[in-house]
Amino acid sequence: RRRDRALRRSGALFFAQRFSAIQRRLMAPSLQLGQLAPMLAEATQLQRERQWNEAAHKYTAALEQTAHLLPPGDLAELYNRRGLCCEKDGDLEQALDDYSEGIERGGAERHSLMYHRGRLYCQLERWSEAEADLRVASSLQPAHGG
Repeated sequence: RRRDRALRRSGALFFAQRFSAIQRRLMAPSLQLGQLAPMLAEATQLQRERQWNEAAHKYTAALEQTAHLLPPGDLAELYNRRGLCCEKDGDLEQALDDYSEGIERGGAERHSLMYHRGRLYCQLERWSEAEADLRVASSLQPAHGG
C-alpha cells in the first residue's frame, strides 16, 4: 500500500499502467494470429461442404480480426477465398469487390484473382473488363490462359 502511494506520488504508477496496456496490445496480434488457423480450417471445411455463405462469414471474421497483421499475399488469398464463396452463393457484387480488393492488396495470388474477376466479368457480360483481366491473368500465369 505504501509502495502504491509512493508510486502514485512519483507518477511511476501511471507509467506502469501505460506500459501494461501497451504490452497487452503488443501481445494481442499473436493471439489473433493464433485464432486464424482454426478459423481458416473451419472456413475451408465449410467450402468443401458447399456451405458458401457460412464459409464467407468465417473468412469475413478472419479478415476483420487479422487483416492488419497479414502480409499482402496472405491477405489477397483471404479475399480470393471469400470472393469464391460469395460467387458460389450468388452474391456476385461482393465477389467482385473481394477480387478487386485482393488485386489491390497484391501478393502472389494476383494472377488467380485477375482470372476469377475476369471470369466473373464474363458472367456479368462486362466484356471489355473481362478481356483486360483475363489477358493480365494469362500474362502473369500462362496456365490460366487456356
